[in-house]
Amino acid sequence: MKNTTLNIAVASSLVALSSLSQAITTESATQFFDRYQTLSSNFDAAVVDLYADEGQLLSSRRSADGTEQTMALPLASLKAMLPKLLVSAKQAGDASDYSNVRVALLDETSAKITATRYSNLNCFSDDSYYMVIQESDTGKLAITEEYSVTLAQGLCETNKALIGTLAATADAYNAQLPAMVDADTELSSVMAQGTSMAYNYKLVGLAAEDIVDNLADVLREGVVQSSCDMNPSKTLLERGATLVFNYTSSDDVLMDTVMVKQADCEG
Repeated sequence: MKNTTLNIAVASSLVALSSLSQAITTESATQFFDRYQTLSSNFDAAVVDLYADEGQLLSSRRSADGTEQTMALPLASLKAMLPKLLVSAKQAGDASDYSNVRVALLDETSAKITATRYSNLNCFSDDSYYMVIQESDTGKLAITEEYSVTLAQGLCETNKALIGTLAATADAYNAQLPAMVDADTELSSVMAQGTSMAYNYKLVGLAAEDIVDNLADVLREGVVQSSCDMNPSKTLLERGATLVFNYTSSDDVLMDTVMVKQADCEG
């Protein structure tokens, strides 16, 4: 009788524990990253708790000649240093803004989040940024890997004119939006962030379930060609801008993002 009671108790405990751990979802990963952005932008030391005890921070430092040196720091060391680093960052105004956030589920307990990270201190858009988050047995999400690119020399003076041009261009667009660009596509808004500008389109006649599998290939080919050949995008790319084209379905599901740089026009 005691063994039976013990077995039942153990089984109940296991069931209770398993109920705490649920498969990670795009929604839960997005909520986690939203919290990360909020804490980071406020230089809040609570961001330390979002990192796992094991893992690594990867950072590539890019020199003016384009060469990069990648360094790895154990997360345990980062967590010990982070409170002081946040104080220094706040004093320097070293904050980052994130856009074009995408979530890719790796398996039932982990996901990779990619984004464009804009450094306000260096006037630089880092399109290589990502973090990997993992769910523990207790259901808690934590960062196990994070990667970013930093600059040895900031670009604020170099990019000052371009940043102003993109901001003015976005304002000019938005004064006339939303507007239909063809029978099936609405340009809803345009957003400038540093040296990047995002065009947000809606496929008004297509729900998410109606989108064809090769949409990304079809969109990319047409978007790259028109961006490289037609103004004002052609001139903006030549000046160093990154153009981002976001496409959502009629039911507001992000279907694809196409990013275009001058290098895409030279390939």
